[in-house]
Amino acid sequence: MTDRPRAPAASGAPPRRAAPAASGPMAEALAEVAGSGISQALAQQVERLFAEGPPGREALVEACIGCRDQIAERHPRLAGTLLDGLNRAGVREIVADGQRFDPRVHEAFGIEPTERPELHDVVAETVKRGYADGDRVIRVPQVAVYRHGAPGAGTAP
Repeated sequence: MTDRPRAPAASGAPPRRAAPAASGPMAEALAEVAGSGISQALAQQVERLFAEGPPGREALVEACIGCRDQIAERHPRLAGTLLDGLNRAGVREIVADGQRFDPRVHEAFGIEPTERPELHDVVAETVKRGYADGDRVIRVPQVAVYRHGAPGAGTAP
């Protein structure tokens, strides 16, 4: 049995498919996640994406990133499948941990106090990963940034 669309049933209603006919690494990754059974809503999102025929690259990239955001914590293996599909298509993940904070390429999302002055303005944690398609940044990473304050600042003696 194939995942190719079948002719509409006699009632005129199109048959439902669990996953699209996959073509290319991102489509294959989306098909695997949609067919995994982890979420009917996610499967429906993927089905809608492919309902009008093969989606363009930008739509596939957005869908892979969006699905990955939704499932990363609870389903790391499937999130890895999506990241692999993105990577094979030339899209890379941006994790900024340990980098000097740069507002041109990072979005400050939080502050992490530190007693170590050398960590001031260094990214403590990537809260939401960013992505780049070749040289084009699709989404900058959201980060928590270390901040060093004067000793005892903000505390009562």
